[in-house]
Amino acid sequence: MEEFFGDIKTFLDFFEKAKKDNAKRKDKEEKDKKAKERAEKEKERKKRMETEKSKRKPVVDMNADDDQEGVLDGLMEALNTGSAFRDPSRPVRKKAGGKKAC
Repeated sequence: MEEFFGDIKTFLDFFEKAKKDNAKRKDKEEKDKKAKERAEKEKERKKRMETEKSKRKPVVDMNADDDQEGVLDGLMEALNTGSAFRDPSRPVRKKAGGKKAC
């Protein structure tokens, strides 16, 4: 009889250990999945930022072969209008009068 209860106790101990191991494995799989998704989103975001950066028109093309007349004027205008600092991924805000805000 004592051997029977000993076997039952051993079974219950192994069963509890297996439950804990399964829970740990499940948690680890979920963490790994979330980490993989985060890494994938970050990679996608970097790729999107890179394409947006390549699409961005430079304020002044310093590699152009033609004469750079009015470069300083163009730079001053870009600084005054704020186009040199504008983030193209953000929408342009409008003032109450329907004009664009700088």
